[in-house]
Amino acid sequence: MAEATDKKKYITYCGSDRGFFVQLQSQFEKSYPQFEFVCETVFNANSKKYHTVYVDILNRGAHIIYVDLSTNEASQKLIIQMLKRMNRLTGACVVALVDNVSKIPLAWSSNADFYFVKSHETFGVVHHPINLLYPESAAKHEFAVAKLNRPYTVQEDMRLGFFGPDYIHAEGNCNLEIGDTAVFNTQIDKHLVPSKKFKLRAKSDKNLYYDFKNSYDLEMVFLDPPEIPEEVLEEIKNIKDPMERDQKRASYEKDIELKSVGYADELKLVKRKYKKWLQDSIYSSSPKKTKIMIVDFTMGFMNKEEEPVDRFPYTIRCLDKVTSEAKEIDQLLPHIIVYNFPDPDVVTTMGTESQIEQLEIIIKKVKSTPDYQPFVIVFNCKTYSSKAIQDSFRYPLLMANSTTLDLNLVVKMAELYETKHEEREKRLIKDKLLELRKKDPAKYGKWTESDLQEPRFFVKKTNPQSVISLEHKVQLRSLSETTISFSTDKELELQTYRFVGPGNFYFRLIPIDGKKYQRESGKNLYKGLIHGVDVEDIEEIRRFVNAIFQLKETELAEKELEEFMKLNAEKLQEKIDSEEVEDDSSSSEEES
Repeated sequence: MAEATDKKKYITYCGSDRGFFVQLQSQFEKSYPQFEFVCETVFNANSKKYHTVYVDILNRGAHIIYVDLSTNEASQKLIIQMLKRMNRLTGACVVALVDNVSKIPLAWSSNADFYFVKSHETFGVVHHPINLLYPESAAKHEFAVAKLNRPYTVQEDMRLGFFGPDYIHAEGNCNLEIGDTAVFNTQIDKHLVPSKKFKLRAKSDKNLYYDFKNSYDLEMVFLDPPEIPEEVLEEIKNIKDPMERDQKRASYEKDIELKSVGYADELKLVKRKYKKWLQDSIYSSSPKKTKIMIVDFTMGFMNKEEEPVDRFPYTIRCLDKVTSEAKEIDQLLPHIIVYNFPDPDVVTTMGTESQIEQLEIIIKKVKSTPDYQPFVIVFNCKTYSSKAIQDSFRYPLLMANSTTLDLNLVVKMAELYETKHEEREKRLIKDKLLELRKKDPAKYGKWTESDLQEPRFFVKKTNPQSVISLEHKVQLRSLSETTISFSTDKELELQTYRFVGPGNFYFRLIPIDGKKYQRESGKNLYKGLIHGVDVEDIEEIRRFVNAIFQLKETELAEKELEEFMKLNAEKLQEKIDSEEVEDDSSSSEEES
């Protein structure tokens, strides 16, 4: 992060919209006069030079970074992704700006903290980053807040990596446990796979592709078995007449029994259709096989590259440094790890870890991970030879190079590794096939090498099928133009979700008094900041909030009228009772 006092805050805008930048700067100064804002711009119209822009932004170390996707949207999105992976920017806020609400899904895929449609409304654009980083200093909004308690659905977007024989492999942050069955919204053709239900078969926090915490193997239900819908069961339960209730249940149970007769055959047909689709789709699937992790604090090597690192047919992840637990290695499990020894003047900037300490963390993690032996290349290593460093760390796949990080050398090594790895895999499969044929010629005689490999269709990250969503049922408790609160039984991560209701907006959950949620009436109460909306969405939210107020006013008026009528009735009854007592008294006197 940039050198700053408590009052000085650094803001970087990456884009070509000078007018919006001025508008943004003015809003900051107007809303937060207690701070001194240092606002800077950086941009390169050449989209093939985005990696140099990324390095520039990284080394400025701003507290709030705005990346405008209105121009060069693909490369600008990659800048956000790369910035969000940097450990030294953990305390910063990265915001994606778009010129149209249709680009919001693109902004979501960038992993930005917030995404906003550019307009004259800049309250949230400025308020939300401040609220996220400095909640005690955030300005209080003056928008109307509707208080209510109604059921709605919240969707948690995740990534689908590939289709397997009877499951999908996805990545996300949801808190599903092994054996849980959940409803997922996917882009799978409902005529191919009718059911939206999946059962969690396996879960892992290792070997991930996207920037999530976990991967999930979700077993397909394929076709929902015949059963009485929950809403129908609730309807039957509310029938007061016992005879009518039993008849209704019996009627549905008979219908379910009839449908169950052909269920097994229908399920087999659905599975056969899916199997054929999977086999046909595999040929269009070509995932990157070799993974490279580059650890370089300044990312200076990128400034020497004419083109971005994503031009190579390998997965290349760049980090400024690894954390003390080296969880980044667990998450990626790279085949090649590159560490560039920083120059002496950079070491003081890095923090407490010295050159060797960072390398020690990497090697310790590698050696402690079962069945894992990546190549580790150390560049700018002027003190130790490869032999010396291998002996020192007792790791034979460690190599030292005295020159600064050379990406061409890394790529050549990746090519060599991938060639040898593929040859080894083919040899193992061939040997296994021969072993099986020898063991049972009748069963395995016609098998080919492809029969030993699990069929997988890898989905490109640009394919709409790569996004799936998990549904969460919640009770909406409050809503305004900028904030939302709801309660649920589930424990949710503090990240961005989608609200299915008025405005259909995105929102990011934020802590409440330093905690993920508050306990209220046996449920978890969450608070979120609304973003990812355009003017029309905001108008819809306003109409909904106003409608709630009008409804409450109507309900209040009706309640007051009811109480007034009740009071009048009581007074009238008192008067009647009083008159009756007087009549009784008069009658008694006359009789006397």
